[in-house]
Amino acid sequence: MVLDFGTGGIFNQSDVRETENQDVAFYIKDFCSITRSGTQTITQGSYSAIEFNAEKSDAQDMHSNSVDPERITIQNAGVYMIIFDLVMDDDPTGIQFKITKNATTIYEQTPSQIADQHHMNVTIVEEFASGDFIFGSLFPRTNDAEIKEDSRFIMMRIR
Repeated sequence: MVLDFGTGGIFNQSDVRETENQDVAFYIKDFCSITRSGTQTITQGSYSAIEFNAEKSDAQDMHSNSVDPERITIQNAGVYMIIFDLVMDDDPTGIQFKITKNATTIYEQTPSQIADQHHMNVTIVEEFASGDFIFGSLFPRTNDAEIKEDSRFIMMRIR
């Protein structure tokens, strides 16, 4: 089997292995996957940052559960894929969602763009410098929203 990941420096040769079922698995050096250990209530009427307090994978210390738990901070400059997979309570209506890089909104969804108010998956690609940070915020317009523990925030450097 030949695996060629190019010369971008994202993968280490030692990061490539075959698993027991012969699928190819690899690890990305700049990767962070965080979740919630319980629910978070977001009060209607203003944007509130979504806090993630459980790390699934964080090899580059991009996240802290105690200091700014809503954000991931970039350690190595590059192009990153950002994934927000949010699971909400049974009756959130009029939800707005935005992704903020440092102090600038880089992505925003209005209620009419969100087809399923109970589950939202957003994937974007953005370039980052070392030290940049990113977080997601929710704005429930008509009633409080509850972010469930199945929600995830994932970042991985792709270039």
